[in-house]
Amino acid sequence: MEPSPAIIPQEKLKIWKIFRDVGPEGEEILKLVKLAHVANEKEAFVVTSADETFSFLREEDGLYQIAKIPELCHVQVKELVTGSINLAITEDGQLYSWCSNFTLTKIHKNIYEQLGRFRPVSKTCPDPNFISHPEIVTYTAAEKVVQVALSELHEGRVVALTGDGDVIHWGAISWDTDSPIFIPCAKFDNKELISIVCGVGGMTFALSEDGEIFQWKLDAGSPTKSDICSTPVKKLVATKGCTYALTADGTLYFCCTAPNWNPLWVTTNEFENVQDIETCWTGNVVVIEWKNGTRLAWDLTTKKWPSLKAASVDEYFAELCQKSHRTIGSPSTSPVWKEALDQEISNLWRNKNDVDVTFSVEGKTITAHKLVLASKSDYFANMFSTEWKETAGSEIDIKVTKYVTFEAFLFYLYHGRVTFAEAEYESIFDLMKLADSYCATNLARECEKILIRRINLGNAFFLVRNASSANALILEGQVLKFIVDYRNQLNLNNLSPQELIALIGQDALNKVAVALLQR
Repeated sequence: MEPSPAIIPQEKLKIWKIFRDVGPEGEEILKLVKLAHVANEKEAFVVTSADETFSFLREEDGLYQIAKIPELCHVQVKELVTGSINLAITEDGQLYSWCSNFTLTKIHKNIYEQLGRFRPVSKTCPDPNFISHPEIVTYTAAEKVVQVALSELHEGRVVALTGDGDVIHWGAISWDTDSPIFIPCAKFDNKELISIVCGVGGMTFALSEDGEIFQWKLDAGSPTKSDICSTPVKKLVATKGCTYALTADGTLYFCCTAPNWNPLWVTTNEFENVQDIETCWTGNVVVIEWKNGTRLAWDLTTKKWPSLKAASVDEYFAELCQKSHRTIGSPSTSPVWKEALDQEISNLWRNKNDVDVTFSVEGKTITAHKLVLASKSDYFANMFSTEWKETAGSEIDIKVTKYVTFEAFLFYLYHGRVTFAEAEYESIFDLMKLADSYCATNLARECEKILIRRINLGNAFFLVRNASSANALILEGQVLKFIVDYRNQLNLNNLSPQELIALIGQDALNKVAVALLQR
């Protein structure tokens, strides 16, 4: 039996003005709150022990609106992030986005891009339901998101860290607004990342478990390592105008500007022997705690200092900006992702020592190790079991499969990465279909994630026609949404039913028709 979620004590909620004078309905809800996130004095979100999510909104006239958010109920929300848009991460790593503060006449174009959805919205007639209702972020639908960071609205960035150690970067990307930027963990030297932040000047930073900082700008190529200092960094946080790095020896560094996009880290004697630092980037507030227990808090925008010595860090943020710096009640956990395959296994692929199985594909042979294959694929595990011992010493003929596809399949089992370029969608699809037939679920999921990231006008019809043949249901759902949203650009209205059947098949056409009716 799972333990009951801890309820946040009333006194910890009432330090926030948004949770005061909420009326009988609001008081009953607050008695069951396990998670809370305060956006500002007028808006907050809570999750109850019954796994129901509510918004608290205080109108200009002081009246309250308390509303249940159906899309975020019973999905196990574990963390909320607020800013120009709102984001919610669930226990299984799904990422939802929506915008609750908007008007139809004044809405920044970056909002649509930050939401991370395929659906285009007319700037002259935006759809309020699209904006205000949470939906899963398209770019991360097949990923497990463990952390997300927002920038200010004028920069329009959103950065997500996945459970596999990859980073997905989207938003107001001037040179490619239709696609996110995917940065694989290999670009971070296959190191485990524990946090990401959006810095000033378009810079983004990531902190690895061993204390190294990686930094990059959208158009600057691969991440590079920061030369901040030789001591490992243990924490990385940011406000609107500054990024802070706290080292293991207690030195606090600042990166306030990025001249020529090259971050400059500085420190002073006053910021030594620091124990911890917390920030609220939307409120531009910093709270620093020294190793002797002394705390310093201030608002960098208003230059305001707290009037009283607060008993908790949350109280400092409540007094200075009425914005929570985190989701209250949410445990602080470091992301965990699968480690890279052991180097010795990779070496087996290259040197072919002790191979004990041979495959014949398109007249060519390829050798491998039964133990490696069986540990990665249920199909191979069954093949090499006692029932299949007649295969011992014989050559296994692989039919209806291209050699390059089967070789890429075996390569993944040894190395844990896809060899095809992301633009080679037909090759990746063939690999996904092969992985599905061989019960190699990790590879099938990896291929599906790549294809979802790369859905575009050129491959949408191919993917919707073939997705179901590889049991790629998430991909199918995302490409159906893409086709509906971009039906004008795809000229759907100008194609006859016969032409559409020839193009995508009857089954896919039926699914597109249903999706259009539902829209």
